[in-house]
Amino acid sequence: MRNPADILERAEALEEKGNYAEAERLYKKALALKSKEAGSDSLELVSYLYNLAMAQYVVDHLDDALLTFSRLLSIYGREEEQISGEIKEIRGLISDIKKEVEEGETPDLPMAAGI
Repeated sequence: MRNPADILERAEALEEKGNYAEAERLYKKALALKSKEAGSDSLELVSYLYNLAMAQYVVDHLDDALLTFSRLLSIYGREEEQISGEIKEIRGLISDIKKEVEEGETPDLPMAAGI
């Protein structure tokens, strides 16, 4: 099994059955594969890191859980500035649309590519 998503799903099933040690092993495997695929700092790793950290926490691998959660926060931190900028832009667009609706105008907004 070389598909990270399939391995992640299998690990989740093991975790639900209470087999946390085996789930942790599979989470590590899935994370390693996904990291090769998406890059070591990719936002795509979030669910892999979170599940791994929780499994590590449950089996009292507390130092490992802290490292994994720290890596997760690091990824979120890198994305935060970009996401904040996008949120501000969307809020601004919503505000513009609301103003135009209140004034009875039809919004004249450019279409974003790829949406």
